[in-house]
Amino acid sequence: MQSMICLNLKKPVSIFLLCLLCLFFLCMEKAAIGAYNDAQGFNTSAEFLNRGMYLEAVGTYQEIAVYSDNFNNRARALLFMGTTYSLYLDQYDAALKEFENVMKVYPGSPAAEDALFNSGMVLYEKDEFKKAYEFFKQYMAKYPNGMRRQSAEVWADSAKAQMSQIREPEEIASVPLYKRDVEDTIIRVLIKNRAEKITIYSEQNISLYNPFSKKMIYRSTGPVTFTKQGEQLAANDLKLDLHMCMVKTDGKTIMVDNRRFRGDLTILADSKSLSVINNIPVEQYLYGVVPKEMPPNWAKEALKAQTVAARTYALYIKDKSADKPYDVESTTTSQVYGGFDSEKKESNLAVDETRGQVITYDGKLIVAYFHSSSGGHTEDSKNVWSADLP
Repeated sequence: MQSMICLNLKKPVSIFLLCLLCLFFLCMEKAAIGAYNDAQGFNTSAEFLNRGMYLEAVGTYQEIAVYSDNFNNRARALLFMGTTYSLYLDQYDAALKEFENVMKVYPGSPAAEDALFNSGMVLYEKDEFKKAYEFFKQYMAKYPNGMRRQSAEVWADSAKAQMSQIREPEEIASVPLYKRDVEDTIIRVLIKNRAEKITIYSEQNISLYNPFSKKMIYRSTGPVTFTKQGEQLAANDLKLDLHMCMVKTDGKTIMVDNRRFRGDLTILADSKSLSVINNIPVEQYLYGVVPKEMPPNWAKEALKAQTVAARTYALYIKDKSADKPYDVESTTTSQVYGGFDSEKKESNLAVDETRGQVITYDGKLIVAYFHSSSGGHTEDSKNVWSADLP
């Protein structure tokens, strides 16, 4: 009987200790997550944006907003989510919702000021000038000494002027939303980076050009090896006094690291290394993409569908990359591009037969993400990336 009493006393003690242990690990996990989100999370999101991985950036910002222990960082994450929705995904209503969350949940944070101003900008972009005007006026009243006080005044005046020029619905509907000469669009593909030395080959002459003046600065009948001298480029040990130059050839292709490419190249030097960017018309770019993303012996219609998705994706990302030195990478970070040596007759035909075709929704390009395998099922984008996209 006595031993039974002892056992009954030990059991709740054991459970209590177990609960304490679980609580300890939960606290440790939360601390680890918070540390990641506050520092690494923002850096990861910025890298995603730089690589055109916009939905991944949204997902990471959402993690920060949920798990961070820092009041201002949670607000900033929601602000950046809204900014990503508006700038990169054209999801203006989703952006406004996130900005509203910042202002309601974190009214005393620095992000709330930006959220109010950004709301006005998004509404202006949507041609909702009356609402935009009201938000800009609200910003000026609430933040009379705010960093964007002067900008808010300018945009408020512009919105007010636009309010008297609003077109009738039928007039708006008659304006084409998407019109572009797709075939002539140049895609800038990062094919090599973090290099100390780069050697270019061609069957014909190789010419180097100043990308700013467009003047030829060097010509060679043989290989050209690029190195760095400080932050400037040197070609075959000749200092160019440029951190960037264009490389063209008289031949059909140009070779980098035993890989041949159509189009021309940009060689770029930064403080640490060299990068190579292939500048190529989108249809020729797709010659090197489609057989790397889908076996060229697959059905013709499947290859054509893959081509249209790849073309749409490349053009969408390009539209968001004007301030960057390149549009896409040649790896799975964007979509795999193998250059001239990857081209196949079947996939080239799929490109030619769908020339210029893209996927749009409400007259705008969609973010045409695709995957290598699905297990036979697809999923709604909002359940994967927290972004409700077409």
